[in-house]
Amino acid sequence: MESQLQNVTKDLQTIRSLEPRASTSVNGGENTDHTIPADHIIEILSRLPAKSIARYRCVSKLWSTIIRLPCFY
Repeated sequence: MESQLQNVTKDLQTIRSLEPRASTSVNGGENTDHTIPADHIIEILSRLPAKSIARYRCVSKLWSTIIRLPCFY
């Protein structure tokens, strides 16, 4: 059980490292990139049928990475 928790923690760290970060624009203001946080994507994808999830791997690199993580299954 503990090793499974460590694997999930490691997977979440991997996902967070792939999430796009807000960048600063030239005029000093923050450029907000309206992206969905990875934990929300996981929650949404976990409620979908397997056939749909297989198609959604093509949406983005982040989604593909999330879907292929062992903790997602």
